[in-house]
Amino acid sequence: MTPVTRLVRATGALRRLLPALLATTAGGATAQAAFDGTWQATVVCSDHQSASGMVAKGYTLVMDATVRQGWLDGQYGKPGSANSLRLSGAIQADGQAILMAEGFTGNPQYSIDRVPSSSRYSYTLKSRFEARRGSGQRVEGRPCEAVFVRP
Repeated sequence: MTPVTRLVRATGALRRLLPALLATTAGGATAQAAFDGTWQATVVCSDHQSASGMVAKGYTLVMDATVRQGWLDGQYGKPGSANSLRLSGAIQADGQAILMAEGFTGNPQYSIDRVPSSSRYSYTLKSRFEARRGSGQRVEGRPCEAVFVRP
């Protein structure tokens, strides 16, 4: 078989598969778009005693988050400054999401082992979304929960 014959056959096979691939991609995008819009995110972390014995006070953060094409993005506080948190990540068509939480600590009384204000921190939230509500659990570090509601 010549290289040209191989290319023609491959192009034909691709042409037959392309509609199925596009339909799958479009269907997934449509399902993910079902979560698009404005959400209110509430992150609640309870008091937590670290291995060193120090107790970090609990806190609650409430922020608006936007989902566009299945991607959630929310910001508490001013980006890059003390006492801030950004939530971001993809929501799958079935509502499952692993969200990344990245921020900077505020008052040391609320931080594990009383790290200084403006210390960078991050963690992941294993989350699940439905049409109007969602919830998530912090994977690493102190126990925290998140609740997502469409206003």
